[in-house]
Amino acid sequence: MLFFKIFKQKKDIKPQKTATVDNNSEITNAIINKFTEELSKNPQSINNYFERGSAYLKLGKYKEAVADFDMAIAIKPKYSDAFYNRGIAHEKLGNYHRAVEDFTYTIKLNSRRVNAYFNRAIANSKLGNHDLSIKDYTIVIDLSPHNSEAYFNRALAYGKLGEYEEAIRDFTKVIKLSPRDIQAYYARAEFHNLVTDYINAVGDYSKIIQINPQDAKAYYCRAMVLDKIGNSTDAEKDYKMAAKLGYKK
Repeated sequence: MLFFKIFKQKKDIKPQKTATVDNNSEITNAIINKFTEELSKNPQSINNYFERGSAYLKLGKYKEAVADFDMAIAIKPKYSDAFYNRGIAHEKLGNYHRAVEDFTYTIKLNSRRVNAYFNRAIANSKLGNHDLSIKDYTIVIDLSPHNSEAYFNRALAYGKLGEYEEAIRDFTKVIKLSPRDIQAYYARAEFHNLVTDYINAVGDYSKIIQINPQDAKAYYCRAMVLDKIGNSTDAEKDYKMAAKLGYKK
Protein backbone atom coordinates (compact mmCIF):
# COMPACT_ATOMS: atom_id res chain seq x y z
CA MET A 1 0.00 0.00 0.00
CA LEU A 2 1.32 3.44 -0.95
CA PHE A 3 1.91 6.01 1.77
CA PHE A 4 1.10 8.84 -0.64
CA LYS A 5 -0.45 9.09 -4.05
CA ILE A 6 1.89 8.56 -6.97
CA PHE A 7 2.80 11.79 -8.69
CA LYS A 8 1.39 13.23 -11.86
CA GLN A 9 3.21 12.87 -15.14
CA LYS A 10 5.75 15.49 -16.03
CA LYS A 11 4.24 17.09 -19.08
CA ASP A 12 5.81 18.30 -22.28
CA ILE A 13 2.73 19.82 -23.86
CA LYS A 14 4.39 22.53 -25.91
CA PRO A 15 2.81 23.99 -29.03
CA GLN A 16 4.84 24.63 -32.13
CA LYS A 17 6.38 28.06 -31.62
CA THR A 18 5.30 30.89 -33.85
CA ALA A 19 6.85 34.26 -34.53
CA THR A 20 3.81 36.20 -33.33
CA VAL A 21 2.30 34.70 -30.16
CA ASP A 22 3.21 36.62 -27.00
CA ASN A 23 2.88 35.67 -23.33
CA ASN A 24 0.90 38.86 -22.68
CA SER A 25 -2.83 38.13 -23.12
CA GLU A 26 -3.60 41.65 -24.34
CA ILE A 27 -0.96 41.38 -27.03
CA THR A 28 -2.17 37.89 -27.94
CA ASN A 29 -5.75 39.17 -28.29
CA ALA A 30 -4.45 41.94 -30.52
CA ILE A 31 -2.72 39.29 -32.62
CA ILE A 32 -6.00 37.37 -32.92
CA ASN A 33 -7.76 40.52 -34.08
CA LYS A 34 -5.02 41.18 -36.59
CA PHE A 35 -5.24 37.72 -38.16
CA THR A 36 -9.05 37.81 -38.10
CA GLU A 37 -8.88 40.99 -40.16
CA GLU A 38 -6.30 39.43 -42.49
CA LEU A 39 -8.52 36.37 -42.97
CA SER A 40 -11.47 38.57 -43.95
CA LYS A 41 -9.31 39.78 -46.83
CA ASN A 42 -7.67 36.43 -47.62
CA PRO A 43 -9.72 33.47 -46.31
CA GLN A 44 -7.33 30.93 -47.87
CA SER A 45 -4.25 32.03 -45.92
CA ILE A 46 -2.78 28.96 -44.23
CA ASN A 47 -0.39 31.04 -42.14
CA ASN A 48 -3.15 33.28 -40.79
CA TYR A 49 -5.23 30.32 -39.63
CA PHE A 50 -2.20 28.69 -38.05
CA GLU A 51 -1.06 31.87 -36.29
CA ARG A 52 -4.54 32.68 -35.01
CA GLY A 53 -5.03 29.07 -33.89
CA SER A 54 -1.73 29.21 -32.02
CA ALA A 55 -2.82 32.44 -30.33
CA TYR A 56 -6.12 30.83 -29.28
CA LEU A 57 -4.13 27.89 -27.93
CA LYS A 58 -1.99 30.26 -25.88
CA LEU A 59 -5.12 31.86 -24.40
CA GLY A 60 -6.69 28.51 -23.53
CA LYS A 61 -9.43 28.87 -26.15
CA TYR A 62 -8.97 25.32 -27.31
CA LYS A 63 -12.16 24.87 -29.35
CA GLU A 64 -11.37 28.00 -31.36
CA ALA A 65 -7.80 26.73 -31.82
CA VAL A 66 -9.05 23.38 -33.15
CA ALA A 67 -11.31 25.17 -35.63
CA ASP A 68 -8.42 27.23 -37.00
CA PHE A 69 -6.07 24.26 -37.25
CA ASP A 70 -8.87 22.37 -39.03
CA MET A 71 -8.96 25.14 -41.63
CA ALA A 72 -5.17 25.18 -42.04
CA ILE A 73 -5.14 21.40 -42.54
CA ALA A 74 -8.04 21.56 -45.00
CA ILE A 75 -5.99 23.93 -47.16
CA LYS A 76 -2.68 22.11 -46.60
CA PRO A 77 -3.38 18.43 -45.75
CA LYS A 78 0.21 17.63 -44.73
CA TYR A 79 0.76 20.60 -42.44
CA SER A 80 2.75 18.90 -39.68
CA ASP A 81 2.77 21.83 -37.25
CA ALA A 82 -1.00 22.24 -37.53
CA PHE A 83 -1.59 18.56 -36.76
CA TYR A 84 0.79 18.81 -33.81
CA ASN A 85 -0.81 21.93 -32.33
CA ARG A 86 -4.30 20.56 -32.93
CA GLY A 87 -3.27 17.45 -31.01
CA ILE A 88 -2.31 19.65 -28.07
CA ALA A 89 -5.64 21.46 -28.23
CA HIS A 90 -7.51 18.14 -28.29
CA GLU A 91 -5.48 16.92 -25.31
CA LYS A 92 -6.37 20.06 -23.37
CA LEU A 93 -10.04 19.47 -24.19
CA GLY A 94 -9.85 15.87 -22.98
CA ASN A 95 -10.29 14.52 -26.51
CA TYR A 96 -7.50 12.00 -26.01
CA HIS A 97 -8.40 9.72 -28.92
CA ARG A 98 -8.32 12.68 -31.29
CA ALA A 99 -5.04 13.86 -29.77
CA VAL A 100 -3.48 10.43 -30.36
CA GLU A 101 -4.64 10.54 -33.98
CA ASP A 102 -3.09 13.97 -34.55
CA PHE A 103 0.20 13.12 -32.88
CA THR A 104 0.33 9.87 -34.86
CA TYR A 105 -0.07 11.74 -38.14
CA THR A 106 2.55 14.27 -37.03
CA ILE A 107 4.95 11.36 -36.47
CA LYS A 108 4.06 9.94 -39.88
CA LEU A 109 5.16 13.25 -41.41
CA ASN A 110 8.26 13.52 -39.22
CA SER A 111 9.38 10.32 -37.49
CA ARG A 112 11.97 12.12 -35.35
CA ARG A 113 9.68 14.67 -33.75
CA VAL A 114 10.36 13.97 -30.08
CA ASN A 115 7.54 16.05 -28.58
CA ALA A 116 4.95 14.27 -30.74
CA TYR A 117 5.95 10.90 -29.27
CA PHE A 118 6.03 12.41 -25.77
CA ASN A 119 2.61 13.98 -26.06
CA ARG A 120 1.11 10.89 -27.68
CA ALA A 121 2.40 8.92 -24.70
CA ILE A 122 0.65 11.33 -22.33
CA ALA A 123 -2.63 11.04 -24.24
CA ASN A 124 -2.37 7.23 -24.26
CA SER A 125 -1.76 7.25 -20.51
CA LYS A 126 -4.96 9.25 -20.07
CA LEU A 127 -6.73 6.50 -22.05
CA GLY A 128 -5.19 3.79 -19.87
CA ASN A 129 -2.95 2.53 -22.69
CA HIS A 130 0.15 2.37 -20.51
CA ASP A 131 1.88 -0.22 -22.69
CA LEU A 132 1.64 2.14 -25.68
CA SER A 133 2.88 5.01 -23.52
CA ILE A 134 5.95 2.98 -22.56
CA LYS A 135 6.73 2.33 -26.22
CA ASP A 136 6.57 6.05 -27.03
CA TYR A 137 8.62 7.12 -24.01
CA THR A 138 11.21 4.53 -25.04
CA ILE A 139 11.41 6.13 -28.49
CA VAL A 140 11.76 9.55 -26.86
CA ILE A 141 14.64 8.23 -24.77
CA ASP A 142 16.28 6.69 -27.85
CA LEU A 143 16.05 10.04 -29.66
CA SER A 144 16.85 12.15 -26.59
CA PRO A 145 18.84 10.06 -24.05
CA HIS A 146 19.00 12.82 -21.42
CA ASN A 147 15.26 13.45 -21.32
CA SER A 148 14.62 12.92 -17.62
CA GLU A 149 10.89 13.68 -18.01
CA ALA A 150 10.53 10.71 -20.36
CA TYR A 151 12.21 8.39 -17.83
CA PHE A 152 9.98 9.79 -15.07
CA ASN A 153 6.76 9.28 -17.01
CA ARG A 154 7.81 5.86 -18.26
CA ALA A 155 8.45 4.86 -14.65
CA LEU A 156 4.89 5.86 -13.74
CA ALA A 157 3.56 3.86 -16.69
CA TYR A 158 5.53 0.80 -15.54
CA GLY A 159 4.05 1.31 -12.10
CA LYS A 160 0.52 1.32 -13.52
CA LEU A 161 1.28 -2.08 -15.06
CA GLY A 162 2.67 -3.44 -11.79
CA GLU A 163 6.25 -3.55 -13.11
CA TYR A 164 7.72 -1.96 -10.01
CA GLU A 165 11.36 -2.92 -10.50
CA GLU A 166 11.32 -1.34 -13.97
CA ALA A 167 9.79 1.77 -12.43
CA ILE A 168 12.55 1.91 -9.81
CA ARG A 169 15.21 1.60 -12.51
CA ASP A 170 13.73 4.51 -14.43
CA PHE A 171 13.45 6.72 -11.35
CA THR A 172 17.09 5.89 -10.61
CA LYS A 173 17.95 7.13 -14.10
CA VAL A 174 15.98 10.33 -13.47
CA ILE A 175 17.97 10.90 -10.28
CA LYS A 176 21.24 10.26 -12.10
CA LEU A 177 20.29 12.91 -14.68
CA SER A 178 18.79 15.31 -12.09
CA PRO A 179 20.36 14.56 -8.68
CA ARG A 180 18.22 17.13 -6.86
CA ASP A 181 14.86 16.06 -8.28
CA ILE A 182 12.92 15.66 -5.04
CA GLN A 183 9.82 14.40 -6.85
CA ALA A 184 11.84 11.49 -8.26
CA TYR A 185 13.13 10.54 -4.80
CA TYR A 186 9.59 10.58 -3.41
CA ALA A 187 8.29 8.46 -6.26
CA ARG A 188 11.16 5.96 -6.06
CA ALA A 189 10.65 5.69 -2.31
CA GLU A 190 7.00 4.81 -2.87
CA PHE A 191 7.97 1.99 -5.20
CA HIS A 192 10.65 0.80 -2.77
CA ASN A 193 7.82 0.56 -0.24
CA LEU A 194 5.72 -1.45 -2.69
CA VAL A 195 8.48 -4.06 -3.11
CA THR A 196 9.13 -4.00 0.67
CA ASP A 197 12.62 -2.56 0.20
CA TYR A 198 12.27 -0.39 3.27
CA ILE A 199 15.97 0.33 3.74
CA ASN A 200 16.22 2.01 0.34
CA ALA A 201 12.94 3.82 0.98
CA VAL A 202 14.48 5.28 4.15
CA GLY A 203 17.52 6.22 2.08
CA ASP A 204 15.39 8.14 -0.43
CA TYR A 205 13.55 10.07 2.27
CA SER A 206 16.90 10.83 3.93
CA LYS A 207 18.21 12.20 0.63
CA ILE A 208 15.16 14.47 0.33
CA ILE A 209 15.87 15.78 3.83
CA GLN A 210 19.51 16.33 2.89
CA ILE A 211 18.41 18.39 -0.13
CA ASN A 212 15.71 20.25 1.79
CA PRO A 213 15.94 19.99 5.59
CA GLN A 214 12.62 21.83 5.91
CA ASP A 215 10.63 19.17 4.02
CA ALA A 216 8.22 18.10 6.74
CA LYS A 217 6.57 15.40 4.65
CA ALA A 218 9.90 13.62 4.14
CA TYR A 219 10.36 13.33 7.90
CA TYR A 220 6.85 11.96 8.27
CA CYS A 221 7.31 9.44 5.46
CA ARG A 222 10.63 8.29 6.85
CA ALA A 223 9.05 7.91 10.28
CA MET A 224 6.34 5.67 8.85
CA VAL A 225 8.92 3.37 7.25
CA LEU A 226 11.10 3.35 10.36
CA ASP A 227 8.04 2.34 12.36
CA LYS A 228 7.38 -0.44 9.89
CA ILE A 229 10.87 -1.92 10.35
CA GLY A 230 10.69 -1.65 14.14
CA ASN A 231 12.87 1.41 14.69
CA SER A 232 10.38 3.23 16.88
CA THR A 233 13.00 5.45 18.55
CA ASP A 234 14.13 7.13 15.33
CA ALA A 235 10.58 7.11 14.02
CA GLU A 236 9.42 9.12 17.03
CA LYS A 237 12.17 11.67 16.40
CA ASP A 238 11.03 12.08 12.81
CA TYR A 239 7.36 12.37 13.77
CA LYS A 240 8.28 15.15 16.19
CA MET A 241 10.39 16.94 13.56
CA ALA A 242 7.56 16.67 11.01
CA ALA A 243 5.14 18.18 13.51
CA LYS A 244 7.61 20.92 14.41
CA LEU A 245 7.87 21.84 10.73
CA GLY A 246 4.09 22.01 10.47
CA TYR A 247 3.27 18.73 8.75
CA LYS A 248 -0.39 17.76 8.80
CA LYS A 249 -1.89 14.51 7.46
